[in-house]
Amino acid sequence: IHRYQMVKAAVNENDKFEISDLEIRREGKSYTIDTVQEILHHYGEDCEVFLIMGADSLNELELWKNIKKLSQLCHFVIVNRPGYSTDTSDKLAELIGNENILDIERLRIEIEPVGVSSTEIRKRLKDGIEIKGLVPECVEAYIEEYGLYSPA
Repeated sequence: IHRYQMVKAAVNENDKFEISDLEIRREGKSYTIDTVQEILHHYGEDCEVFLIMGADSLNELELWKNIKKLSQLCHFVIVNRPGYSTDTSDKLAELIGNENILDIERLRIEIEPVGVSSTEIRKRLKDGIEIKGLVPECVEAYIEEYGLYSPA
């Protein structure tokens, strides 16, 4: 629930984003295909869903449940990550079809990579090292308020 609240705080000021708690309310395993189908059911079939993921996830899409159907229901938006390629493979093209590969290639986002991972942020907090500027101020305030990742 804390991750959900931190994401909610981070996107709260931007009306272009909407956060959903579908996955944390669902019992048992939660698959992306189920979440996307539920969103489409709630908002209507004309709704466009954009699934934002890091390049590290792109390389594992072939392992996802019902990947071909998922690729037909939503747009994959790939954000670069240091050390990972955003190139699509022939194997992925076979799985989801060339039209969906073109969609992935069209919707790449190149951002200036943050020089620190979430693992490093948690380690810094555990070690009592400041994280100012590494996360949005509202997220830093939430972490502080709930004492997340603090030394025990």
